[in-house]
Amino acid sequence: MEAMHKDGRVGGFFDTRILSTNRSYNYKLSATWLTPEVIRAAARSAQLREFLSDEATEQLVVDAEAAGETVVLIEIDPREGSGVIPLTRGAFLRSKEDEDGESPVVPGVSTPALRHLPALAGLLPRNYDYDRFWMVFPLHTQKVHHSLTKHLRQNWSSE
Repeated sequence: MEAMHKDGRVGGFFDTRILSTNRSYNYKLSATWLTPEVIRAAARSAQLREFLSDEATEQLVVDAEAAGETVVLIEIDPREGSGVIPLTRGAFLRSKEDEDGESPVVPGVSTPALRHLPALAGLLPRNYDYDRFWMVFPLHTQKVHHSLTKHLRQNWSSE
């Protein structure tokens, strides 16, 4: 689970707000990649906590895996300012840049309905200072698949 969870920060380093202190200039960020292993661990945890049957636990896994191809639970907390998270938030998934500074970028799709699936709640204790949202990254579209495959082939052949 720890390998699928990262903490960080997004936004600027310096507070350049002069008159508009009503919004934050950077945010604390926590992201958990909800892989099949994490989903199964969360379902098992729910089974033990709520005394679920094996069938009910398996249904939690089936429901969670039907949510999308790659799901990331993102938690974000404004460090200073009003504490309002902008509605224009977005997340992008990309591989490491190659020598040309290029790599395929996959935009995430915010999917608020996933908050109702217990197996996608993550395993770490909830920090209520953070706003949570779920992003689904469609990796198997033809355009994305082609660009990721091309990028990986170029990087592997250069090693």
